[in-house]
Amino acid sequence: MRHHILAWTVCALLLMGVAHPVSGAETRKWQSHDGKYNVTGELQEFREATGEVLIHKENGKTITVPLSVLSAADQEYVKAQTTQPHDAEHPPAKAATESDEQLAKELVEQFLAAHQPIQQPTWEKIWAEPVSSKPREIVFSQQGDLCAILDEAGNCVVRDLIDGTIVVQGERALVGNVLACAISPDGKLVLTSSLEQPAILWDARSGKQLHLYKTPRAPIKVSLPTADRVVMLFEDGSFSHGPLRQAKLTNILPQFPDGELPADSLAVSPNGLDVLIWKNKGRLAQHYQFPTKAASKAGVRKYRTPQEFEPLTGGLITKHFQALFDLSGRMRWLGTMEASRPGKSRLAWTRYTTLRTHLERGVVSPDERLGAFVSEHGVLAFPAENPALWKMFAPPAFQEKSNLLWLAPDFQRLAMYDSGRLTLYRADLTNQIRDVPLLRKCVENKKFQALNQAYLLLDQSPAYSARSLIQPYTQDYLQLVDDALNYQSEQTNGEFLAEWDNWAAAAEDATLGTVYYAQKAAAAAWAARGGDTAANVKPGDMKKFLDKMAETRKLLLPLMQRKHVPAEAVYQWLRACQALGWEEEDVALGMEKLLKSHPYHADSHRMIMFSLLPRWHGEPGDAQAYSEKVIEAVPPEYQDALYCVMHLSILRQKQMMQPDILFDEIKNPPRVLDNLELEWERLLSGADQLSELLPDDPYGPTLGLYLSIQICDVPKTKHYLKIIDEKFRGIIAQIEYFSYADMYFLREALKAIPD
Repeated sequence: MRHHILAWTVCALLLMGVAHPVSGAETRKWQSHDGKYNVTGELQEFREATGEVLIHKENGKTITVPLSVLSAADQEYVKAQTTQPHDAEHPPAKAATESDEQLAKELVEQFLAAHQPIQQPTWEKIWAEPVSSKPREIVFSQQGDLCAILDEAGNCVVRDLIDGTIVVQGERALVGNVLACAISPDGKLVLTSSLEQPAILWDARSGKQLHLYKTPRAPIKVSLPTADRVVMLFEDGSFSHGPLRQAKLTNILPQFPDGELPADSLAVSPNGLDVLIWKNKGRLAQHYQFPTKAASKAGVRKYRTPQEFEPLTGGLITKHFQALFDLSGRMRWLGTMEASRPGKSRLAWTRYTTLRTHLERGVVSPDERLGAFVSEHGVLAFPAENPALWKMFAPPAFQEKSNLLWLAPDFQRLAMYDSGRLTLYRADLTNQIRDVPLLRKCVENKKFQALNQAYLLLDQSPAYSARSLIQPYTQDYLQLVDDALNYQSEQTNGEFLAEWDNWAAAAEDATLGTVYYAQKAAAAAWAARGGDTAANVKPGDMKKFLDKMAETRKLLLPLMQRKHVPAEAVYQWLRACQALGWEEEDVALGMEKLLKSHPYHADSHRMIMFSLLPRWHGEPGDAQAYSEKVIEAVPPEYQDALYCVMHLSILRQKQMMQPDILFDEIKNPPRVLDNLELEWERLLSGADQLSELLPDDPYGPTLGLYLSIQICDVPKTKHYLKIIDEKFRGIIAQIEYFSYADMYFLREALKAIPD
């Protein structure tokens, strides 16, 4: 039967023309006009210009058949299915209007501006005062007029931020035994805990004691998130919360698994309704959302860091998002949780991490627009709804690893400790951290066609070429659209997504909607399959995987017939090809569109190279020959960079198939050179070329660092490490083909480098 079906298949590249995609077609038995051949499947599409019929078989594969070879009944069925008008549920949507076009241009300008590098702000020194002991914690009022400082000797003082003078000090409960302190947003109140008097509320200006909390023991962390609310964390991992001056607070004791130490770290949202607790350098975190008038039931959600990740060191939380940092500096962005639907969240790791330090001390602006983490490398600040747009800040006098920083929630004041001296700087970071609010506004106002036009403009932007070597702008754009859609859906109990669905199904050009749902289908496919090797996947899970990948292909097929195809459409098409067995016609179509529309898109080129490896259908040397063909077609200033990024995947593939070539220590001889047949000098040259093309992204130096360690080149390793430390303050790129084992190897190898 397989040979009969192949006889029907058109082996040339697919031609452009009018196409009629079909949705909801029935599964039927198809016959040739002479009755010799038959196959069972559903009608996927009819291409009127070429007279071709696409039939999706039960095994997940799609064949292309000339209409003329089908039986008369089948030909009538095809014509009837492909001439139906739009149904009432999905009437044809209007094309983009002039206002949509203008809005799309403004959106693209704002998006590209948010991705541009910034200049460090002007740092103004407000005051510098000597301190007797190293600060352990500094908390600021939101008004920016006071701060409470807790030092390592257990002393707590309140300083005026205008002139640095001490406002309150020397009270018995503020000297020598203070465990934690907090200051209210308006700067009027200070809360301290100590061994002698567990929790006391003070007047921040006069030092007068206002309230004594009746707690069974002293809290180890305290918070005054609002003017009328208090939260305390205790040594056993329990926490109390309630109105500010309530005599007895509500106590919650989280349940920790056997062997897990209780939480000792606390983050509270600015509205005081969300609490995130975790064990410093542990693996467990829990999120609690307190009941409100709108939601009488509290929400609870638990997170566990996988063993291959580093332990947790920092966290922050708002009503819209939660984030955790692990010891390597990798951020886990946890999405949102509504009290009515606890447990629903988006889990994702951001694209950046630190190499030799960890981030801690989370800060959130009062309006929840900005978030930041402070480390020994500086302040990493980002728009709360788009952490990928992070920026790194530090005063000119800042010395890494020897100075300590604390950022005020107004993002305009920063305290620095240096050898017995505390200095306060002023620098307005709020104007330096750019976001894309127009995108969220377009989603909220259902300007879907404008969003679509902006996506198409970004896909063909002149700024696209160099970025597509690592991560195209449109990939970030899709993530922002997804976040905004999910947020609006949560606000409307899912009704908002139904309107988006209708637009995506009915619009004359809904490219963004098609790519969006193709990515969703592909993600669902891999979620069903799991991360194990194909041989270990259960048959039922594999069927779900193949069905979802076939759905991905079906969604993308109309886009793949256009003259210009978006980069994500080509990439997801090729991923579907991989899952469905690398059908020759489909691979050829993907290759044709890739070379015409996106010759710099390294991710898609890597997929083509995979299909040409001997592991699948290629012969030795096929992948290399393809890469040379691609590289010759781009300008010289891109060639080595493209070679480097494309061949990184081949390096990883060969390492996975030949684990004996992996290094245990950097001191081992470079056996890898004898096995990989790669041009290592060209790889390193490509890393340098990437650094030139993208001077404000750590991707190039990160690749150079990784490759130089692989070949045991200590001078080059130190060279790239210096660039990362000096220019990017220890931040490295999170590269797609780096496994967590790679990142661990990278950090461990650095320990073996002298000096």
